[in-house]
Amino acid sequence: MRMIRAVATVTRSEDKIFAIARGYGEFKGQWEFSGGKIEKGETPQ
Repeated sequence: MRMIRAVATVTRSEDKIFAIARGYGEFKGQWEFSGGKIEKGETPQ
């Protein structure tokens, strides 16, 4: 099994949480938190 390392961020301002709607792919139009795959040499931070 191949494992993909990824991170997501949750950005909050007072009582609001920032999320984005996907613009493409299988999950187009659904909401998600920003983030992505961790590339070679990167850390989760």
